[in-house]
Amino acid sequence: MPDATGLELLAADLGDAALETVFFRSRATLVIDPARVREVLAALRDRGYSHLASLHGVDYYPEEPRLGVHYELLDMGRVDRITVKLRVHSERPEVDSVTAEWPTADHQEREVYDMFGVIFRGHHDLRRIGES
Repeated sequence: MPDATGLELLAADLGDAALETVFFRSRATLVIDPARVREVLAALRDRGYSHLASLHGVDYYPEEPRLGVHYELLDMGRVDRITVKLRVHSERPEVDSVTAEWPTADHQEREVYDMFGVIFRGHHDLRRIGES
């Protein structure tokens, strides 16, 4: 996992796409601009984080932006992990889908849509989990 200095350097390389960095209990977290999710995940993939281990939703009620999407990326070669977080407003809960680049996000994006109402633009089959 990047240390605190490495995380700050990574954020500097991402420019204004990185809104905040958190390094807590040896865990690196990057908070990003939701409009830049595909760009940021691609940059992290280029750095070795090639496995999307999980994607999940969070409700920060009563705060706004209320809804969050968290991505856990792994670098299997270095046995390294980074968390990428973004937040969207509840009145317009939209973010780009990453399923084209990360096929494992398919069902997980549907689950976040179903449970939290986040719309993943460009998802090829965005529907509730129980619908066939």
